[in-house]
Amino acid sequence: MITPKQPLIGVDQWPSVAVTWRVEPGAPPQLLVTFAVDPARPAARGDAAVLARLHHQVHAPPGIRWILHTSLLSDGDDAGLVTLARSDAELLEGWLFGESTSVHAYLHERVRAPHVSPPPPVTIAVALPEDARNRRTLYPVTVQLELRRAGPAPEGVEDAPGLHSAITSIPPSSDPTLAATFEVALSTPEALLRLAHELGSPTAGAQLHAQWAVQIGRAGIATPIAFAVHPSPPTVFAPAPFSTRLLRLGPVPIRDHTTGVGRGLEPTRHVEFAAIDMDAWLAALFAGVDRALAPEFAASIQTLSERDRREPQGVDHLARIVAAKHRIAEVASAWMLPVRADSDADPTAVRELFRRRLCSRLSNAQATWAAVEFDAAVHAGVVEASLGPSARLFGKIVEHAADGGPPRDTTITWAELALADADHAPLPFLLDALGARRTSAAASVPLELVYAATQIEHGAPGHGALAFVIPSTDGPWTQRLGAVEVPVVLREAPASPVLIQQTAVGAAPDGSVSALARWDCMFTYAMPGQPAQDRLYVAIAFDVGPSATIREADTDRLHPIAEFLTVVPSIHADFVALLPRLGRETQDEALVRSARLAVESFTDLLASAADALVREPSAALGRDASPIDAALSGAVSIHEDEVELPDPTAPGRTIRALRITLAGPSPIGTARVDIDAQRYEPMVHAAIEGERVSYVYVDRRSNALLTAEEARHIETRTFVLPDLDLVSRPCARATVSRTRNEALPDGTPIATPFVYRTPAVSFADPLFPLVDRRDPVDLTATEASPDGDASIAGHLQRFFDALFAAARSEGARRTVSIEVSYEHRIAEATAAARLMIELVPPTDVIVDPGDEGAAGELHLTELLRALDEATRGWFVANRPSPSDGALVFDIQLMSHLRGQPMPSLRLRDVRLPIASVVPPLTTTA
Repeated sequence: MITPKQPLIGVDQWPSVAVTWRVEPGAPPQLLVTFAVDPARPAARGDAAVLARLHHQVHAPPGIRWILHTSLLSDGDDAGLVTLARSDAELLEGWLFGESTSVHAYLHERVRAPHVSPPPPVTIAVALPEDARNRRTLYPVTVQLELRRAGPAPEGVEDAPGLHSAITSIPPSSDPTLAATFEVALSTPEALLRLAHELGSPTAGAQLHAQWAVQIGRAGIATPIAFAVHPSPPTVFAPAPFSTRLLRLGPVPIRDHTTGVGRGLEPTRHVEFAAIDMDAWLAALFAGVDRALAPEFAASIQTLSERDRREPQGVDHLARIVAAKHRIAEVASAWMLPVRADSDADPTAVRELFRRRLCSRLSNAQATWAAVEFDAAVHAGVVEASLGPSARLFGKIVEHAADGGPPRDTTITWAELALADADHAPLPFLLDALGARRTSAAASVPLELVYAATQIEHGAPGHGALAFVIPSTDGPWTQRLGAVEVPVVLREAPASPVLIQQTAVGAAPDGSVSALARWDCMFTYAMPGQPAQDRLYVAIAFDVGPSATIREADTDRLHPIAEFLTVVPSIHADFVALLPRLGRETQDEALVRSARLAVESFTDLLASAADALVREPSAALGRDASPIDAALSGAVSIHEDEVELPDPTAPGRTIRALRITLAGPSPIGTARVDIDAQRYEPMVHAAIEGERVSYVYVDRRSNALLTAEEARHIETRTFVLPDLDLVSRPCARATVSRTRNEALPDGTPIATPFVYRTPAVSFADPLFPLVDRRDPVDLTATEASPDGDASIAGHLQRFFDALFAAARSEGARRTVSIEVSYEHRIAEATAAARLMIELVPPTDVIVDPGDEGAAGELHLTELLRALDEATRGWFVANRPSPSDGALVFDIQLMSHLRGQPMPSLRLRDVRLPIASVVPPLTTTA
């Protein structure tokens, strides 16, 4: 006799019976609950008896009600209830307990005949009208079948589990079309109803709600859940370098670690460190922390922590390491800054994404080379309070090559969007694992991006993230982000440029006097490694003064990092030798003690290094302007990149040609950079007069363009600043400096914290040119206005006026030396003879006739008159032959810049025919 005090036999206890659900389209859609016999379940002799008990429970007074619970019909917190119609109950009861083709008969026969055929499945349909469906944005999909005794529960058993009611959760069908039919059946013109399943490791009981329904708005941003990425360009962030110049540390006190002893209280040595790239040091620091937390060490450190926690003064070593790691992650996340100098974008969302990646693995600080943040409008719909403020939408950023080719080798992290109503919500993601591109010549990476939202982190207790059963690459949650040009900001300090040689060459004469005193300033340099992010600045100083020096920043606060990197290798050796041998039952006290000392040394050093980063969270070190910046404020910048041009040797094809651009306030129109000048000729590619000029290079023999790839194998470049006036520019000192990450490819300045600048480099001595011209110069042909005073002094005065035109100012002084000779032909067939007349030794003169000068100073005009008189006196005394007669002047301009008069310009053959001298000179004629 079955009494009401015996528990009901729920569906999950029915022998060999499997129950599943699915949704089929229709008007209205139908929830189909299918009952089937699973022949694969092992047979048991008591199976038929269990079903017989169920039969008695179903038919015993007052009877059983079959009730279906489903969240698909709920409009609140509780699932909708549907009592099965009598016809459905009779169908199910007949399938279970009928005379011939029933489950009961099948179980009874299977004991004697194992291969007996089971009864066919039976399905019960429940209508899902639209006005009764669940309107929530996100909810677990539940289907349950309840057996409930008819009538009220007997007194005293209302709360007894299973006595009055037995509820069983029904899993979804394994049919691969389940999700597709679910979404087709229950979606509306305003919203898609997508089926999602849980990811991760749910806690006990959470598996009962493994399927979730997600409403996705497709009729605009006002429908749940919906978002729209704004078309405005994204903000690009990057981790800024800790220091943008090489630092000097020391002397740093070092307390070394000794196996079995640990670290003493006093320093064992002091070490000086020079030319330190702090970002390389921090990469080593982060790698050291990650290595200590590797599984082979972390498990042993945890074991040691468990042993030590039993002691009164025990320490959780692993917790200390993890805490220091998280402190460093917090500090390092603040290095994520907008790349553009003019950006005021809020980095909060990107920093949080970066911080979580660093908490996972600190070495991600080096792997992450950029972050991109789009702006989106979000409508979260009815997001239940149980989801909490942490609900987020995750999606993949899919990269497509802009030219339709294969995707590039950039790794992109998932993007996340907060599920909260907002007109402007950040949609950030990180670009990772740049690899070889980090040191390539590419200044930016072009990406064609698509955002496909595929997961929801809903924050409900006991549940993980949700992923759609059917991944979608189209639909309202898949949006094209378009083309993005992500700049590559390097975090390696550039090497200083190397100056190889400097040369002065006289400019080619053009018949003018000023051209005689013009020269080309040339120097050859090399820049080890020349990515497109680098620029060379060239300043030509014509008033040579003392070189600027760079002050050293206070770096004492970074000493703990230097000590960590110096000592940790010996500690790591102990980790390798000791920790793998350490277990919970280890009895070797010497081993335990040595392992503890190694771990304590590591945690102490790491804590101090973390403190140093907290005290010095960003590199004010080296980021302030140094004296060299002011010295180069008027410098010419030289930037190398590549440009796609038609290939002159292969019509119809293009080539990535080297392009060198010079920009700045100096005489840009004439400056250039030569590469292997014997082979390649520079050709102007583009020019803005007085501001910028670009060159490409053509092979003089084959007419082929020099490619950027070929140019990387040519180590040296020659900077040429032609046509300098020797009178006003009697010397030059070239100073060069190299910058990195100064500007984006479009010329937009990059924020100061990213910009590296090397110290200035110059030659030990200035360049003092000597232009020595031996070609004949016709004095009368060089005169712009030969009329007027035709005396020797008059001709020379006009010549010197033109020569000193660029340097004539009040107070100008020059040192000149003049030797005058007379050249004539003695006989028709003889060679010309030259006779020495007068030598004026180096003499200081006042150039400007309007300058009265001090007492005793000599004007150039007075010197030339004296030379005129002396020459005429020579002619009177010697009466030479007038045949082809000409005065020949050897003129030298002297420079005092090296402490004593040294020639800077020498014109050896300046000629004045005596026929052009008035009054005529005395000759034999």
